[in-house]
Amino acid sequence: MNVNVVCPHCHIEEAALSMSLKAQFLKVNTDEEPQLGGRFGIQSIPTLIIFKNGKEIDRLSGALSAGRLQNWVSQYL
Repeated sequence: MNVNVVCPHCHIEEAALSMSLKAQFLKVNTDEEPQLGGRFGIQSIPTLIIFKNGKEIDRLSGALSAGRLQNWVSQYL
């Protein structure tokens, strides 16, 4: 697992560490990878997208508490 979070109000790293055996968390810097931001229609930061079997199944924009993020991800496991 490689998580590098630049959003101090985001709790992605905390959630990623607590769920490391259940889900994979990835971060993309859309300033460095603008084609990915465009491909996935990212218009605000942070945008969180859940993929299952290679398909997007849900997305949220905005900072979440670690607990809310874990609950959101857990419903798709």
